[in-house]
Amino acid sequence: MATTVAIMPLIYCIIMFSRGCLMEDLLRQIMDALTSIAENKDMILLMTNVFMVSTGMLMDDARAVLRSTQILLPGVAQLGVGPVHFAALAGVKLGLGNVTPPTAPLLSLSGQISGAPRDQSMKTALYLILFAWLPTRAMTTFVPDLALWLPRLLLGSRV
Repeated sequence: MATTVAIMPLIYCIIMFSRGCLMEDLLRQIMDALTSIAENKDMILLMTNVFMVSTGMLMDDARAVLRSTQILLPGVAQLGVGPVHFAALAGVKLGLGNVTPPTAPLLSLSGQISGAPRDQSMKTALYLILFAWLPTRAMTTFVPDLALWLPRLLLGSRV
């Protein structure tokens, strides 16, 4: 019950923000802005990295995946990024956003459940972000063969 009381205001704010973005078509405007800034594929992927991590910080996983995919996938598909590669990118980027301060919804939830002090869990999470998650994010973004190795192994040439 205490965990629910701690998380419900956060979820309520995330839902309201998501609905506001949808009503104002904010995500479509962001994708248009990203593609108008740069023509280079790597630069646009880098900007989508920042955008999706920011989205992951403010929204829960399910809403962030739905919003980001419906807006960003058509734009990055024009750049030659396949849907399976984009799914790998979305998983890594939005997951990183969910454990990144200031909101860190998943980090807050795990701290509530385990009873770990917030400062201790933040310090540990920041080490993991710097030395594990950021390198993984860079590799999945800029080395598509690395991100697609397992899907190709399991699905064959359909990927």
